[in-house]
Amino acid sequence: MAEVMNDPSFDFEFSGTSHEPRNRPNNRNVSVAKTEIDNNTNTPKCIIHNANHSLDDCRVFRQKTLDERRSLLKQHGICFRCCVSKHLRKDCHENIKCSECKGTSHTTAMHVFKIGSQDGIKSKPEASVSNYGEEKFPKEEVNSKCTEVCKGGVGKSCAKIVLLDILHAQKPNSRMRIYAIIDEQSNSSLVHGDILDYFGIEAESRQYSLSSCSELMDTEMKRDDDSHNWIAPLPFKPNRKQLPNNRTQALHRARSFDATLRKDPVKRQHVNEFMTALFENGHAERAPVLEPNSECWYLPLFGIYHPQKKDRIRIVFDSSAKFQGLSLNDVLMTGPNLTNNLLGVLIRFRTEKVAVIADLQQMFYSFYVRSEPQRLLTFRLARE
Repeated sequence: MAEVMNDPSFDFEFSGTSHEPRNRPNNRNVSVAKTEIDNNTNTPKCIIHNANHSLDDCRVFRQKTLDERRSLLKQHGICFRCCVSKHLRKDCHENIKCSECKGTSHTTAMHVFKIGSQDGIKSKPEASVSNYGEEKFPKEEVNSKCTEVCKGGVGKSCAKIVLLDILHAQKPNSRMRIYAIIDEQSNSSLVHGDILDYFGIEAESRQYSLSSCSELMDTEMKRDDDSHNWIAPLPFKPNRKQLPNNRTQALHRARSFDATLRKDPVKRQHVNEFMTALFENGHAERAPVLEPNSECWYLPLFGIYHPQKKDRIRIVFDSSAKFQGLSLNDVLMTGPNLTNNLLGVLIRFRTEKVAVIADLQQMFYSFYVRSEPQRLLTFRLARE
């Protein structure tokens, strides 16, 4: 509950004092005029099905690429702008509006769909004339995997989706409005083929596989049957580089850290207490003998104090330390930044009468790691 109430990306509904509307006598007479419907209305016919529905309502037409739609309109002499009358685009004075982007430069039939549209359709089965070419298209349920632990509870979006106007460098007058997803962890930029068709760019289609930290956690994160602790995997990047053995770096950092502690007895005592509790609580154990030619990585250590907690030190396992151009963080995937926005915390501080703050002690140390990745989480510490 605390996470929900302090996260500004959640939506809340506040129940305030309700005001019942005053009962007012309604003495006015109400009259209804009957409207006759003429079944012979001159509805534009679809050039694909020859039926009485417009191209805006024809799903088969809208599924085609922009070049295919233009070619069909050109064959039948229909305007590229309104998709109804037989005149040139420059002579079109029809009052049109696209229902997708609300633009007035094209009708809905000529809208270029963004990635993920078309209601999740993956194939093109036979179309039906009676239902605007939509009768045999299956409606597939589309689920968006969130990287938060909410698991579909309260509505929250962790994706960074922005509305953009894009243009081609060689065609600055042609613009297209799309929705784009910003992903800081992606190593490639993906674009839908309809966008390339809009700007007249020729490119080859390539297959790709998409991996995410959320997918890995959903499939490999399990709970231990005996201790009920969570067993968390290391989210390695696909096709990652093998880490070199940084034993020499770890030895150098350990000796330097030990020399610093010998000059500061108080800090040395705090480090000893921290490491002793780490082993007594079962959060760390003596590393087994390393097998020959096996991958191994050592985490250098250093200690930091909280400005308001001078009597307690926190040992940092430096996973960002580089050796031969690589670090442990370089081969791991990272999730989105889920830190609560401070402004949202302060604003929501006034929504309830009582505010509660809590802290989970050594939460990250409570996760179990399988034996194979453990050799990448070893560290060296001088004996007391």
